[in-house]
Amino acid sequence: MKLLISALWMVLVTTAQTQAQDNAWLQIDAQPTEAEAEESARYYESFLPDVAGFALASGWYVIALGPYSEITAQNLLQVYRDSGQVPADSFTSYAQDYARQFWPLGEDLLAAPEEITTTLLPEPIVESTPEPVVVPTPEAPTVPEAPAEAEPPLVVTQTPAPQSTQTLTEARNSESLMSRDEVDTGGSKSRDDRLVTVQIGQPLYPNLDLEEPEAVADLRDRSRAAIVGMLEKVSATQAVAESARQL
Repeated sequence: MKLLISALWMVLVTTAQTQAQDNAWLQIDAQPTEAEAEESARYYESFLPDVAGFALASGWYVIALGPYSEITAQNLLQVYRDSGQVPADSFTSYAQDYARQFWPLGEDLLAAPEEITTTLLPEPIVESTPEPVVVPTPEAPTVPEAPAEAEPPLVVTQTPAPQSTQTLTEARNSESLMSRDEVDTGGSKSRDDRLVTVQIGQPLYPNLDLEEPEAVADLRDRSRAAIVGMLEKVSATQAVAESARQL
């Protein structure tokens, strides 16, 4: 009789431990208030299944996924972490870690947990890549460098500067032409002979409605036409001035 009672007690203890271990959760977020935790639960529920929310004895509120078996929880944790769907600091927890459930509203998975998912996700197969074998490359034989040929010395030949054949009188006559009222080497004192006519045209801009090649060709053609027009105006002005001087 004592042996039968002991066996039943061990079965009950083992079953309770197994159920506690199988009631595993993935804790993925924690918030200081219940309102913030509900907002976080709605966010994760938009793209993840099995979202639940629990209050802790410390006063914080956590978001968890489950319930799962411990093996399934470990596999899901790896998958969700690798895909970036849960934070990197997410971890597995158990029902006894939570005080009460606040999400989904009206449910209490701590008192009556749903059927636990025990599907074992396939482990990713990691193929080992053999390390490349490094074959040392034989060093090329060292070829002695040929001695550099000495460059011939540079011979600089100085050519004597030509002596000026200008006389003192010619030099003074040239200096007399260097006044600012002189035009070239002539003797005119009129300032009108020193005036230079400058023609400034209208600014030209590229046509932004055209493609770059057409815009460049269009700007070139318009620039050429503008220059030709200005030269015609300058030529006409000079012709009128020449006629006036002859009169």
